[in-house]
Amino acid sequence: SNPILIERPVIISATQAVIGRPPENALTLL
Repeated sequence: SNPILIERPVIISATQAVIGRPPENALTLL
């Protein structure tokens, strides 16, 4: 229903989920 959210990669860990844009947000889980 919301293409803007769908096209953003979402990374989910055991404790939190972050939207992969900007890529720096994804790096916080690695």
